[in-house]
Amino acid sequence: MQRRHGWVAVAATMALALPALAGCSSGDGAYCATLRSLTNAPGLRSPDPTAGTAAMATSLALVKKADATAPSAVKKPWDAVLAAWTQLAKIDFSSATSDPQKVMDALDKVDLSTLQTELDDIARDGRTRCQVDLNAG
Repeated sequence: MQRRHGWVAVAATMALALPALAGCSSGDGAYCATLRSLTNAPGLRSPDPTAGTAAMATSLALVKKADATAPSAVKKPWDAVLAAWTQLAKIDFSSATSDPQKVMDALDKVDLSTLQTELDDIARDGRTRCQVDLNAG
């Protein structure tokens, strides 16, 4: 199996999906507030694998909250993001320098095949529902 992703690419993909959020429409306040919180989670853009692992664990709770508060239009995409994020949070990225194969093997077990499509759906909805551009930043 050809490995087309590294821990940096996965972290970057997840981080790019969640930048610079702004206001929300009425009725979606909790959901939009959670999206804003995701962009403020510490270490999401850090190149340090150890900081990235800590950030992943911290932001997992926010991803769970976004999934729990997601409107029905984006519930399925958020379920997919949560599933991938849960798997990614279990990976010990701090071993990337000492045992990169271990990290690559763990990443191979994460289903990232449709993640970009799901993130695009969430971004489109975020622009409409919360007046935010999830692709900015």
